[in-house]
Amino acid sequence: MLRENNKAGRAPTLAELFQADPERGRHWLFRFGPLLADLSRRHLDRHRLDSLLSASREAGLTEAVRRLFAGEVVNPTEGRPALHWAWRAPNAELSRIDPEHERDAVRQRMDEIAAAVRGGKWRGTGGGPISDVICLGIGGSELGPRLAVEALGPGDGPEIHFLANVDGGPIERLLATLDPATTLALITSKSFRTAETMLNAATVRGWLARAAPDERAAEQCLAITARPGHAVDWGIPERNVLPLWESVGGRYSLWSAAGLPVLIALGSVAFDALLAGAAEMDQHFRTESPERNLPILAGSLDAAQAALAVVPYDERLRLLPEYLQQLYMESLGKPAPEGRRWRAPVVFGTTGTRAQHTFFQALHQGELQAAVDFIGVIHADHGLAGHQRALLANLLGQARALALGGGRSELDRTFACPGDRPSNVLLLEALTPRALGALLAHYEHRVFVAATLAGVNPFDQLGVELGKRLAGELEPLLEGGEAPPGLEALLEAIRGA
Repeated sequence: MLRENNKAGRAPTLAELFQADPERGRHWLFRFGPLLADLSRRHLDRHRLDSLLSASREAGLTEAVRRLFAGEVVNPTEGRPALHWAWRAPNAELSRIDPEHERDAVRQRMDEIAAAVRGGKWRGTGGGPISDVICLGIGGSELGPRLAVEALGPGDGPEIHFLANVDGGPIERLLATLDPATTLALITSKSFRTAETMLNAATVRGWLARAAPDERAAEQCLAITARPGHAVDWGIPERNVLPLWESVGGRYSLWSAAGLPVLIALGSVAFDALLAGAAEMDQHFRTESPERNLPILAGSLDAAQAALAVVPYDERLRLLPEYLQQLYMESLGKPAPEGRRWRAPVVFGTTGTRAQHTFFQALHQGELQAAVDFIGVIHADHGLAGHQRALLANLLGQARALALGGGRSELDRTFACPGDRPSNVLLLEALTPRALGALLAHYEHRVFVAATLAGVNPFDQLGVELGKRLAGELEPLLEGGEAPPGLEALLEAIRGA
């Protein structure tokens, strides 16, 4: 049903929609707190809007949203609720669904750790204050915190470094620049069994042991995990272990204890504002009518889109495309129930204006059927006003060109840009913690809407595990042993290299 809605007769082009309604830009402009969203360059008219809202009613979206925020099971694969929103909810709201919640106690411990590290009271193995923090984690354990630290920094805390890839080169190069006597290691792994993270953690712990005995080095580590016993068995003191909730997936975990790197880098005021912005978007998603509800409208459009290009026109948001790539493709890359047509959107992107010199040619004249999210910041954090005007002008110009097209001759395909290519424009008044929190929560809810329309579970990731299991089986064979069929020649070549 998702894509069939687009094919019932000839839909008007974007140029025709603008021609028919001179006030279209105003009618499809939404303001939400620090966010401004322009959906006028989507194929939206009254008929299409009615069709999208009808599809959401048929899919039971209103009930799905209610169940999400009531703490009911919305992850049937694992029989769990999805409580990422609860880490930013008002206390009374969380207490309503979980009277014995531990959120406030966890947050208090996070604040104590961050204050001790930031204030120089947490002493390294050499007796001096902590100068650097190495954050070890992969997937959502890295992408969310790293995005927030880089987008909102530089902070006034110690230097924050992130290690996710099991590639030894970046680890070796980073450790060569740091002092183990003044470095803290922060290990984030829900299971505390993630192979890449634990190998990296063991390497860092061995490096820390150069400045102190191994048991003392382990005390210079913090763990954030849903398996605290595993972390203690690994050697981390129980007081250095913060819990993750099983009901919070990694790609939704920034708001939880996994956000400790943000708290250490930026302080509690910034972290509170990040949560507050997300909570405001939660309230908008829960209470605003579907016709004016940003996540419902944008998520409904996402569900019918083959690809989404994310292009932030601010270098501080350079990690946003990668963050959203995981959020969308790990959440939506699932088979729909039998009998339903569904293809999860492919998400890609990089910062503008660099994107204009990489893949925009395919957007303008190629066959790639992609929508674009243009993301900009109105007020920059620098004094080069001419650069900011040029940046915003490029954003607006590219969005207009994709929508309306142009060229020397509509009869010559070589020179003509056909236009009618959809895009959203999302503008932040300034790149503040509150605005970033609202933006990221907006995308979380968009994904939930698209998943509900498709009939898929956005909170599991079963396909991820297969390759990881096979990697564990194959690693010993790199040293020797009988190769499985089909890998004999390749393994032989690797061993002999």
